[in-house]
Amino acid sequence: MGQERLTTGTIKLEETDGRATFRMIAGGVDACLRGEVPALVTRTETTTIIVPQQPMTDCESFAT
Repeated sequence: MGQERLTTGTIKLEETDGRATFRMIAGGVDACLRGEVPALVTRTETTTIIVPQQPMTDCESFAT
């Protein structure tokens, strides 16, 4: 089996005026995650949960 080449990436979360946007920066990103994507953000004392919202038609939902 060949070894996978992975690109180290980052995520960026911006929250302004009650709205959140998510951006993934990691080499070639799927068209459904390119650019800023609206997101729902939930915080607890120990965890931040970011759920990107479906940005384009025919993109799968991230929520389960």
